[in-house]
Amino acid sequence: MNYGYQNEYDFVELFNEKYIDELDLNSQNFLNELFDNEIKNDEKIKSWKNKMMQFMQGRYGVDELSRFTMGAALVLIILTMFITMFNRNLGSIFDFLGIAAIVYAYFRIFSRNIQQRYAENQKYLQNMGTIIYLKGSAATLIKRLEGSNNPTLEGAENKEDKIKKLLKQRDPVYEKFADIKVVTGVKPFDELIAEIEEKLKA
Repeated sequence: MNYGYQNEYDFVELFNEKYIDELDLNSQNFLNELFDNEIKNDEKIKSWKNKMMQFMQGRYGVDELSRFTMGAALVLIILTMFITMFNRNLGSIFDFLGIAAIVYAYFRIFSRNIQQRYAENQKYLQNMGTIIYLKGSAATLIKRLEGSNNPTLEGAENKEDKIKKLLKQRDPVYEKFADIKVVTGVKPFDELIAEIEEKLKA
């Protein structure tokens, strides 16, 4: 049903900032069918997904610590509704803590200090259990991410250089916080699992 287009990134490139009557007949039929003929000829097509991806370039994004913080904020805000019925002052404190947790989570998500945010997340994960670093060489990662639409690589002129740069930045952090390190891309999958199990037992 996608008329031969590979994925949403093709849609962004093909449709963004264009009028519907500028598109070929096949594309017009596709969009009219998808949006029930509601697209007007005098309005440019906007791709908000593309705008968001552009905004997030160079920013940290969501990790396990951010998810935990947002979850904690939701719990605090729900508790506020009940606590306020019995004690307004205590309810205000819980409300403040919930809002503070949301602000902190979004601060981390939109942060450009990627190294610091990685370090914070690794410390959080370390407290949650055993960290296993599946270490891959630059060549392994380049092959693994070939043709990938990973947002981290979006906008990079040379994806191989970007992967090498990211690996150089992140590897010391992963090495520092990992309880177990296993090199991937060399052994078969079953041998890799056996090595992890052996190290966990030790």
